[in-house]
Amino acid sequence: ISRGCNNFIFRNNRSHNNYDPGSNLAHGFMLDPGGANIDKPQVSSSDNVLVDNEAYANEGYGIRVLGSSDNILRRNNFHHNDMGMSIDTDSDRNLIENNLVEENSRYGFYMRDHRANQLTENQINRNGLDGVNLNSSAKGNQLLRNTIAQNGGYGIEVRDSSSTGNSWSQNSIYGNQEGGIDDRVRAVAVPDLLRVVENRLEGAAAAGATVELFVNDSAEPQGARYLGSVVVDGSGTFTYVAADTWGGTHVTAVALDGSGNASAFSAPLAVADRAVATATATPTATVTPALTFTPEATVGTTEPTTPTPTATATPIDISPTVTLIPASTPTATATATATLALDGTPTATPTPASTPGGTGATERIYLPLILR
Repeated sequence: ISRGCNNFIFRNNRSHNNYDPGSNLAHGFMLDPGGANIDKPQVSSSDNVLVDNEAYANEGYGIRVLGSSDNILRRNNFHHNDMGMSIDTDSDRNLIENNLVEENSRYGFYMRDHRANQLTENQINRNGLDGVNLNSSAKGNQLLRNTIAQNGGYGIEVRDSSSTGNSWSQNSIYGNQEGGIDDRVRAVAVPDLLRVVENRLEGAAAAGATVELFVNDSAEPQGARYLGSVVVDGSGTFTYVAADTWGGTHVTAVALDGSGNASAFSAPLAVADRAVATATATPTATVTPALTFTPEATVGTTEPTTPTPTATATPIDISPTVTLIPASTPTATATATATLALDGTPTATPTPASTPGGTGATERIYLPLILR
């Protein structure tokens, strides 16, 4: 794609096993202004879209962008080449997003002598050297939300002090053999993480800088998972409060200033890999008074009394009265009085029975006397 190729869309192409027997490298794809050793003028190839292409097993790069600006490279797969992607001299303002750049022999991205390119949400993994290498006045580039993992060199390396104004934000950088970020410009001081208590982290950095926090599963100065950010106050201190869990064993940070520079990772600070303590209501025992009724002893009470909260027990005064009822009414009983006659024959004479309260008459019985 050369010498003034503009406003094209290149989709679903595959380029592989290219080899140049001469001194040049054969690449999978190339955007350039054309060679300088012919009579035609060089013209930038701009405003093109390369989407869903694949380049692999090439002698050179998966793609080389040289002297070409304002292109979009999206969802391409560049693997098993010498390098994945090269953004070279005078290639400015290109958007490179959602590409898979893996297992290339040297760099995943090689970037030099250009301005203001943006790498967003790319997967840059398991390349032989750095994931992203910036050098020779690569300026003003932004790396946003990329995953840069398990590369043989650094995740990001800024090779020389002339590559200024580059920033990286919210990237997942972990498992790289040499380290997370090697920044030789050092335009922004590395943050200092001071202490962590449960979900509260305190640190120090340049006043006004934005500090981004990351968590890792090891004590390496890398940043596997982005946690959030905080602005440093005028005294040069900051406090970050985690909302949920730390999700790892160590926290690191990078600082970004208002001029588009970013720092390397801070030294890691150990945190507890557990759920963050959050305010939880503690149940308070509430005592509900139980009404206890103790009845007073009352003479003659045989049934239990049902308690009523406002009742007042009133003693019952029982004065027993005895009434004598006769068991029976006496009945007059007739009795006989025997009188012995001269001839020896007894004669019965009735005698009225005594009545209670009467005159008390004497009752006699006469028996016959028989002599033999």
